[in-house]
Amino acid sequence: MVAIALYQPEIPQNTGTLMRLAACFDLDFHIIEPCGFLWQDKKLSRSVMDYKKICKLTRHLSWDHFQHYIQDTQKRLILIDVKGKESCWNFKFQKNDILLLGSESVGVPDSLHTLSHESLYIPQKQGRSLNLAVAASIVIGEALSQQ
Repeated sequence: MVAIALYQPEIPQNTGTLMRLAACFDLDFHIIEPCGFLWQDKKLSRSVMDYKKICKLTRHLSWDHFQHYIQDTQKRLILIDVKGKESCWNFKFQKNDILLLGSESVGVPDSLHTLSHESLYIPQKQGRSLNLAVAASIVIGEALSQQ
């Protein structure tokens, strides 16, 4: 089953919403620290509700720790970014994929584009970008529909 990873998320409501989504679909959920909020933030608690208890959450202290996890578990890292190379609609997802999304304000550093196995974008008619939780939900829906 695909998994979700957030790189240094800044908005607790987005993180909580995606933790809840991961819990509902039994997906692994990874946070790559540091976050732009405290784990005790009330906004996080309100958005994740009691799903925090059943979310399969792994917090990685840094990108290096996360990278070791990827290598040790032989996961395929799929970056979701407005600068992605392939449309998410044309991509063939695999069960060992981890969908990586960057922080809300800056995404991921350019160096992470070369470290991911693939990079995808969501085709849009107009606008710069989608909300992080919305974008993740779109791609997760597509990935799950293929499995």
